[in-house]
This record gives sequence, structure tokens and C-alpha cells, in this order.
Amino acid sequence: MARLEELIPEACVRGITPNGLVTVIDAKRYGSDVVELTYRDAAGHVAQELIYRDRQNDLEIVTSGRPWTFNADGDMLRLVSEA
Repeated sequence: MARLEELIPEACVRGITPNGLVTVIDAKRYGSDVVELTYRDAAGHVAQELIYRDRQNDLEIVTSGRPWTFNADGDMLRLVSEA
């Protein structure tokens, strides 16, 4: 379960579409019970949807932020690439 307040840009969310995960692009709040969600699905399609508080039980935040980063140990990368 995810709360509407957790729908922030770059969060990956399950439960918005039946196909799988979406990445939040923008979330505009309208009061305390409605969020206008702009998101991108796995195929790259951008869509908007109004999410009401009664749907928050169906939502799950998978990750907050990017699913990958470039902050690995450079020495380990060099060791692996030389092998």
C-alpha cells in the first residue's frame, strides 16, 4: 500500500496500469484526496490520470528515484573490465 503523498517524481509505482510499473513524471495535488498523476509506462507512453484516495490500497511504491546510478567503485569496474 502506498499513500498519495508518496507519489513523487521519479518514483516507480505498481498498480496504476494493469501492465506493470510506471514512473511518475509529475504529481499535482488537488486537496488531500486527489492527485493528478502524469506518468510514463514501460513502453514509454506518457499518460495522465486522476488518482483518488480510495485507490491508494492498490498502489505499491517499488523504488523511489532512479532504478540505477553511476556511483559504483571505479577500481572494481577497472578490475572487471580488464579480466
